[in-house]
Formats: sequence, C-alpha cells, structure tokens
Amino acid sequence: ALEVLNEIAFAPEMLPRRIEKERKAVLAEMQQVNDMEYRIETWTLSGLHETNKLGTQFPIGKEEQIKSWQQKDLRAFHEKWYYPGNATLYVVGDLSEEEMI
Repeated sequence: ALEVLNEIAFAPEMLPRRIEKERKAVLAEMQQVNDMEYRIETWTLSGLHETNKLGTQFPIGKEEQIKSWQQKDLRAFHEKWYYPGNATLYVVGDLSEEEMI
C-alpha cells in the first residue's frame, strides 16, 4: 500500500489521458458548486482576505487556469510542492513497523 502512495505522491506518471480525465472532473465539480451560496462565500472571503492570498486562491481554482493546464505546468507544480519533507503520513493499526513498511 505504501508503494502505491509513494507512486501517487512522489512519482506520478501524469499521462495526457489522465490529465484530461482529471480536468473534466474538476470542471464538472466547479459547475456543481457554482451556485449563489458559493459565489457569496468567495466574494466574502475575497473581501476578508484582500491583503493576502486567501482572498484569491480557492480550492478548485480558476476555470481559465484549469482549461489551460499542460503536463509541464502540472509537473512544475508537483515538483515544487510534493516532496517527502512537505508530507505527513500517519499509520494507525495493530501492526509492526516491518509490516507497515
């Protein structure tokens, strides 16, 4: 299981077909939350945090950015933010360290 986590977090393939599949999923999610309540929430957060990044950076992102994702952009983002020192893994259960690894 940890080998799969390692591949996902630290060695993703980022195949073009998978990028397109994820792009479609994110755009669909964006449409689902694009209601009056969400727009009011983002407008309120923008005002409350106009002096820092919280007012402009939302979990889904901006539609024009999502539509323009390229493999090189995703790789650059991943290389900047996804590294072991920036991750925490908690393992809970009745198993030894050897079983876990």
